[in-house]
Amino acid sequence: MYKPTQTLIFTAFFVFGLFSFASSTAAQPPPPKFFNERFIMKQMPQIHAVQVTYQATSGAGKFGSLAQLRQAGLIDEALASGLKYLYRFNVTVTPATTTTPPKYVATATPMLYRKGGLRSYFIDENGDVRGGDKNGGLATVADPVIDTCALWGIADNERCTLLDVRNLHGAEMTYAATYGNGNFGSVAQLIASRFISERLSTGQTRGYNFTVTFANATGQNPATFQISAVPQIYGVTGIRSFFIATDGVIRGGDKNGAPVDENDPEIDQCLGLGISCYESVSVSSLRTLHGAEMTFAATSGNGNFGTLPQLANVWLISESLGNGLHFGYSYTVTISPQTGKTPATFAISAVPVTYGVTGFHSFYIGTKGVIRGADHNGGPANENDPPIN
Repeated sequence: MYKPTQTLIFTAFFVFGLFSFASSTAAQPPPPKFFNERFIMKQMPQIHAVQVTYQATSGAGKFGSLAQLRQAGLIDEALASGLKYLYRFNVTVTPATTTTPPKYVATATPMLYRKGGLRSYFIDENGDVRGGDKNGGLATVADPVIDTCALWGIADNERCTLLDVRNLHGAEMTYAATYGNGNFGSVAQLIASRFISERLSTGQTRGYNFTVTFANATGQNPATFQISAVPQIYGVTGIRSFFIATDGVIRGGDKNGAPVDENDPEIDQCLGLGISCYESVSVSSLRTLHGAEMTFAATSGNGNFGTLPQLANVWLISESLGNGLHFGYSYTVTISPQTGKTPATFAISAVPVTYGVTGFHSFYIGTKGVIRGADHNGGPANENDPPIN
């Protein structure tokens, strides 16, 4: 039986009134007017995630410039150039002093205001995306927080909660592989290590109650954790409850507001959403694998990259991804160890399990961090395929 040593509960309070959520969408934050801004809203949290990874690994406690993040293989060449998605990106790093911790600021401004974008964006070591219409100028820490997964009803609320559950799982895995020395962390420890934003722990969005339970390793028993999410107001802020444990499998269903556990069915997050969802998850998984490889090489790999089971064994990826089969795609990792003259390298291939059903495109990512892909009729992609934005 699972016997937790510590339990922390935090509530994602509903930020709008019950009446406004149930009967009006006008009060909800509107989607960005420019479609490419949706990519910026995803890119900014990704910048924060790679900064945290860089700080915990090759940065030796420091944050990195775009060039340094690229050199560490944590971002692609387009972002490293500072120009991506018709936006101009800039990163400023402030080293630690005897009295202050290290800091960074990342901004994104439209290259052509009102033609390539409207809002400007800002993120720093606290992990909150901020911004607004700045007439093409820089966003700052004084600007309001932007919910990068804005709520437009129960379906989107559940989708965003699934992302929060997955982000908490990833934060626990990274913490155990770095600061935790094999043990998972409390919510406070994840915040202190910059693996999650403080806003996630204080619960000011999503309308869900989260429970994080974890047990440290003892003797022959490895460390474990469980994350549960239930609707704060069943039928209004959400219908399904969710659960994820160390194995990385998200489970859930309509439990009338009660929690889910390890005996409930796995959720296929792409069920009913079509091939594009499976392909999108595959691209996201390749980015996760690339970051896991970089972290592995900087920590337990001692400069070498790892196989899928090795990455899973040190909690850098989920068990399902470690098995090589994940949401309709099959993953293969090829690694070359470092020698006296050449650095270590890796290549990861993702092909649809059932061509034409779970995907058309095959994907590839190598040490440089550029995802490439094409329709190969179910065959593998390679380094000669065009990049995927």
